Amino acid sequence: MKTELLTVSKIFNENIFRIPDYQRGYSWNNSQLEDFWSDIEQLDEEKRHYTGVLTLEDVPESSWKTWEEDAWIMNHRNFRPYYIVDGQQRITTITIAIFCIIKKFEAENSKFINHTMISDLRRKYIFDCKADSIERSYIFGYEKDNPSYEYLKSSIFEETSSIHHATEYTIYTKNLMNAKEFFLRKNTTTIDIRSGKNF
Repeated sequence: MKTELLTVSKIFNENIFRIPDYQRGYSWNNSQLEDFWSDIEQLDEEKRHYTGVLTLEDVPESSWKTWEEDAWIMNHRNFRPYYIVDGQQRITTITIAIFCIIKKFEAENSKFINHTMISDLRRKYIFDCKADSIERSYIFGYEKDNPSYEYLKSSIFEETSSIHHATEYTIYTKNLMNAKEFFLRKNTTTIDIRSGKNF
């Protein structure tokens, strides 16, 4: 990607993101989450929130071709895969916040957020599926199967996982759940995820 300011919506446009295996897991706690939320709440209607630098690296074709669950989305949908070199904590936090927004609207039996179908938002920010198939590719995740990735899919995104076991807890999975619970407690519906104007 070029060096430029992008909204969350544009960052997630036909891209998938993976945390490289050498990176530590999700480490934000309540202090960072409160700072993030405070920045969002203090914005005027027309202002944006600058989240900091997101450094991405192209994933070589030789690598993503081995991704059994994801290769289809590059081959057939022309998505571009990126490693997140810097900015993992922010992009993880944003993804969890978006999921919580979707979940709150669904709990109210809404089908739309800002005139965009919730199913389209889920497909853009959480996972996309092959046509007529339950097979899916998560838009954000970890490069290799590990407790954090399986926990993200099953406990954060609430999707069925055949790999995750309840005993696979780490400090990183605890932090993921803490972030989810944090945003579910907040009035997450105030964030405009369709336009990305608040990020």
